[in-house]
Amino acid sequence: MTTKVISFDGDNTLWDFAAAQRAALRRVLETMVELGAPRGIVDVDRMLAIRQETGEELGEDETPLLALRRESLRRAAIEAQLEATEQITDRLFKTFLEERDRSIRAFDDASDVLGRLCADGWTIALLTNGNADPSGTGLAEFLSALFYAENIGARKPDIAAFQAVAEATQSRLQDLVHVGDSLDHDVAGANGAGATSVWLNRNDEPASTEITPNIEIGSLSELPGVLNRLK
Repeated sequence: MTTKVISFDGDNTLWDFAAAQRAALRRVLETMVELGAPRGIVDVDRMLAIRQETGEELGEDETPLLALRRESLRRAAIEAQLEATEQITDRLFKTFLEERDRSIRAFDDASDVLGRLCADGWTIALLTNGNADPSGTGLAEFLSALFYAENIGARKPDIAAFQAVAEATQSRLQDLVHVGDSLDHDVAGANGAGATSVWLNRNDEPASTEITPNIEIGSLSELPGVLNRLK
């Protein structure tokens, strides 16, 4: 490899988005009660289901994620017997984003591994379809560049997302390594771009598709050793 550039997915790869999302939705529910909703009429699991239903109806891959989130909160407010005015929806949306970013925690193995990669000369980028802010995770100091799908105009697995990283870091796609937890987005995208795909399979789940990663790891702590073998 001639250029040491590695991109990471964010949600559920570097940080625990699932836990942060649930914490944010709990805070949204508290806000709904403050606004007059009956307590217990909607719970976190139902709000997650509403978000999924919204994505299925409006198009998960065609609609901006923030728009999907805002619309799902509007629908949840209606189900909670609130009048989902623009003002109420805005307040719930703002509450969700603020609490989510406060609640995001890096996985235990992330900081050490990114620090080791930096010390070994790797340029590290974030390439995410999400929109979470890594500044509170303790990982921002290791990230040389941040690539958000809605900013670069391309979502993984679109090859253009990986091209954006290569162009910004003045590297070749075939020299890029990409690490993520999604076979459909991270692995398929990296494979299609000609980059090296690393599937982070923390829970040892069976592959649910025919998409095959170049490398599979069970924790980020395995990554430095794997990268050394690529040289």
